[in-house]
Amino acid sequence: MRRVIALGVAMLFIAGVVSVGVAAEKASHRTMTHKVVGEVVSVDPTAKTLSIKETLKKGGEAKEMSFTLADNVKVMVHGKAGALTDLKAGDSVTVKHVMKDGKDTAEEIMVAKPKTASA
Repeated sequence: MRRVIALGVAMLFIAGVVSVGVAAEKASHRTMTHKVVGEVVSVDPTAKTLSIKETLKKGGEAKEMSFTLADNVKVMVHGKAGALTDLKAGDSVTVKHVMKDGKDTAEEIMVAKPKTASA
Protein backbone atom coordinates (compact mmCIF):
# COMPACT_ATOMS: atom_id res chain seq x y z
CA MET A 1 0.00 0.00 0.00
CA ARG A 2 2.85 2.40 0.80
CA ARG A 3 4.40 1.69 -2.60
CA VAL A 4 1.15 2.57 -4.37
CA ILE A 5 0.89 5.86 -2.45
CA ALA A 6 4.57 6.65 -3.07
CA LEU A 7 4.18 5.88 -6.77
CA GLY A 8 1.06 8.09 -6.95
CA VAL A 9 2.83 11.00 -5.24
CA ALA A 10 5.84 10.60 -7.55
CA MET A 11 3.60 10.65 -10.64
CA LEU A 12 1.79 13.78 -9.43
CA PHE A 13 5.15 15.47 -8.82
CA ILE A 14 6.39 14.59 -12.33
CA ALA A 15 3.13 15.79 -13.90
CA GLY A 16 3.44 19.10 -12.03
CA VAL A 17 7.03 19.64 -13.14
CA VAL A 18 6.19 18.86 -16.77
CA SER A 19 3.18 21.21 -16.82
CA VAL A 20 5.26 24.07 -15.36
CA GLY A 21 7.90 23.49 -18.04
CA VAL A 22 5.33 23.52 -20.83
CA ALA A 23 3.74 26.72 -19.48
CA ALA A 24 7.15 28.42 -19.27
CA GLU A 25 7.93 27.42 -22.86
CA LYS A 26 4.63 28.85 -24.11
CA ALA A 27 5.26 32.09 -22.23
CA SER A 28 8.68 32.48 -23.84
CA HIS A 29 7.12 32.29 -27.33
CA ARG A 30 4.68 35.14 -26.69
CA THR A 31 5.55 38.41 -28.31
CA MET A 32 5.38 41.54 -26.23
CA THR A 33 4.27 44.77 -27.85
CA HIS A 34 6.36 47.82 -27.03
CA LYS A 35 5.62 51.48 -27.66
CA VAL A 36 8.09 54.24 -28.43
CA VAL A 37 7.53 57.94 -29.14
CA GLY A 38 9.84 59.91 -31.38
CA GLU A 39 10.42 62.00 -34.46
CA VAL A 40 10.64 60.48 -37.94
CA VAL A 41 14.18 60.60 -39.31
CA SER A 42 13.48 58.60 -42.47
CA VAL A 43 10.93 56.25 -43.98
CA ASP A 44 11.36 53.99 -47.01
CA PRO A 45 8.07 52.35 -48.08
CA THR A 46 9.86 50.29 -50.75
CA ALA A 47 12.42 48.80 -48.34
CA LYS A 48 9.78 48.75 -45.57
CA THR A 49 11.98 50.56 -43.04
CA LEU A 50 11.41 53.40 -40.61
CA SER A 51 13.94 55.29 -38.49
CA ILE A 52 12.97 57.58 -35.63
CA LYS A 53 14.81 59.60 -33.01
CA GLU A 54 13.35 58.56 -29.66
CA THR A 55 11.84 61.27 -27.46
CA LEU A 56 12.99 60.85 -23.86
CA LYS A 57 10.93 62.14 -20.94
CA LYS A 58 13.67 62.24 -18.31
CA GLY A 59 16.64 63.71 -20.08
CA GLY A 60 19.43 61.46 -21.22
CA GLU A 61 20.63 61.02 -24.75
CA ALA A 62 17.99 60.34 -27.40
CA LYS A 63 18.84 57.43 -29.65
CA GLU A 64 17.90 56.63 -33.19
CA MET A 65 15.84 53.48 -33.62
CA SER A 66 15.20 51.55 -36.83
CA PHE A 67 12.22 49.33 -37.54
CA THR A 68 11.24 46.85 -40.20
CA LEU A 69 7.65 47.50 -41.23
CA ALA A 70 5.17 44.63 -40.93
CA ASP A 71 3.40 43.68 -44.17
CA ASN A 72 0.11 44.81 -42.63
CA VAL A 73 1.46 47.87 -40.80
CA LYS A 74 -1.34 50.21 -39.70
CA VAL A 75 -0.71 53.92 -40.23
CA MET A 76 -2.87 56.54 -38.52
CA VAL A 77 -2.36 60.22 -39.39
CA HIS A 78 -4.05 62.70 -37.03
CA GLY A 79 -6.59 60.05 -36.00
CA LYS A 80 -7.46 58.94 -39.56
CA ALA A 81 -6.26 56.00 -41.64
CA GLY A 82 -3.15 56.88 -43.59
CA ALA A 83 -0.36 55.38 -45.66
CA LEU A 84 3.41 55.09 -45.36
CA THR A 85 3.73 57.79 -48.02
CA ASP A 86 2.03 60.21 -45.59
CA LEU A 87 4.99 59.98 -43.20
CA LYS A 88 7.71 62.59 -43.50
CA ALA A 89 10.87 63.53 -41.63
CA GLY A 90 10.10 65.55 -38.52
CA ASP A 91 6.66 64.02 -37.87
CA SER A 92 6.04 63.19 -34.22
CA VAL A 93 5.01 59.51 -34.09
CA THR A 94 4.18 56.71 -31.70
CA VAL A 95 5.34 53.31 -32.93
CA LYS A 96 3.97 50.03 -31.58
CA HIS A 97 6.49 47.30 -32.31
CA VAL A 98 7.37 43.70 -31.53
CA MET A 99 10.52 41.63 -31.87
CA LYS A 100 10.15 39.20 -34.81
CA ASP A 101 12.98 37.12 -36.22
CA GLY A 102 15.49 39.23 -34.28
CA LYS A 103 14.22 42.52 -35.74
CA ASP A 104 12.11 45.31 -34.27
CA THR A 105 8.98 45.15 -36.43
CA ALA A 106 6.60 48.12 -36.46
CA GLU A 107 2.97 47.01 -36.48
CA GLU A 108 1.31 50.39 -35.94
CA ILE A 109 2.47 53.97 -36.55
CA MET A 110 0.44 56.91 -35.25
CA VAL A 111 1.30 60.44 -36.33
CA ALA A 112 0.48 63.00 -33.64
CA LYS A 113 -1.41 66.15 -34.49
CA PRO A 114 1.01 69.05 -34.80
CA LYS A 115 1.13 71.40 -31.84
CA THR A 116 -0.64 74.66 -32.59
CA ALA A 117 1.20 77.84 -31.77
CA SER A 118 -0.64 79.89 -29.18
CA ALA A 119 -1.07 83.57 -29.99
